[in-house]
Amino acid sequence: LTTVTANIGGMTVALGSGVYQIAAQLVYSLDAGASAIHFGLQFPAIRKANLQWMGQAAAAVTFGRTQINYAAQAAGSSNIIAITSGTTVVQVAEVRGIIWVTAPGNLHFIARSEIANATARVHAASTIAVWHIGLIP
Repeated sequence: LTTVTANIGGMTVALGSGVYQIAAQLVYSLDAGASAIHFGLQFPAIRKANLQWMGQAAAAVTFGRTQINYAAQAAGSSNIIAITSGTTVVQVAEVRGIIWVTAPGNLHFIARSEIANATARVHAASTIAVWHIGLIP
């Protein structure tokens, strides 16, 4: 990763209108010189979302558990959560939640590195599962 926010390969899902449940595991590591990795979601147009980000209980993960609520996000909006201490050990960040999509589009998991010359990696073992719960009239 670089300091430019980019899509995480294989972590994009096409969504139609309706309510979805999301569960993802983002497997990552940082080189010794890296100070942080930033994760986020880029939405299609949504009415509401409630997402809970969770990190492994380690000294290098400063957020442990964070809940974020979104309302009336335009397509292309994104929000980022930072893991602010580097570790060379492979770690897992999880996100779980509900998203109410109002117009079809892609849900992208995105990431970037804190420092330009340091390496932050999202590993191929990362997964995403999305369930369409249904339509809301």
